[in-house]
Amino acid sequence: MSVIDVMLGNELKQISAEITKIRIERKISQRKLTKLAGISNSCIERVENDWSYCYSLPNLIKICKALKIKPSEILTRAGL
Repeated sequence: MSVIDVMLGNELKQISAEITKIRIERKISQRKLTKLAGISNSCIERVENDWSYCYSLPNLIKICKALKIKPSEILTRAGL
């Protein structure tokens, strides 16, 4: 079980908000992020909408690579 798997509630909302914010700042659509990260569109939507069952460390790493940001930077920006 990963660290992401055990995070609940507010922490996931903060991470979700940062992923969305960074994606929008970089002018990347959800569809483009899907292709860049190699993750299904429904999973990207779920991550951005804080549906915790789609969170996993591998998915977070793929999203971070696609957004060209380190996972630790997202966590820091989320205040974690």
